[in-house]
Amino acid sequence: HGNLDQARARNAEAQASRRLREEQDAALAQSLAQDAARAREREAEAAQVEAQRAQAEAEARAIEEERRREEEAERARVEAIETRRAMKSQGLREEPEEGVEGVSKLAIRLPDGSRAERRFYSTDTISDVYDFVDTLEQLDSSDYTLLTN
Repeated sequence: HGNLDQARARNAEAQASRRLREEQDAALAQSLAQDAARAREREAEAAQVEAQRAQAEAEARAIEEERRREEEAERARVEAIETRRAMKSQGLREEPEEGVEGVSKLAIRLPDGSRAERRFYSTDTISDVYDFVDTLEQLDSSDYTLLTN
């Protein structure tokens, strides 16, 4: 009887030990699974942060490139205006003296409200008037119309 009780006790102890190991193994597996899930979550968050950073950098580069293109276009526009002014200035005849016969004085009202005046020979053409207007620094465009009143 004693042996049977001892065997039962050992068997119960072995089962309890096995159950404890199984519970510990299950707890360890659950803990490892949770750790792995947290690691995946951290990796996903890090990947998302990296993607957002990369997108922000790409947007910043695109904005900078657009700003650079706009500056270059403006520089080219100003350079073209200055070149046109210089060419038109070189092509203009000397302004006739006041009081010379066959000379007309033209007053040109500019978009900023100021006036530009110049004398022209009666033999000068409307093209000469346009050339003069093209030399004026108050105009930064060649898109204008001359009107009379």
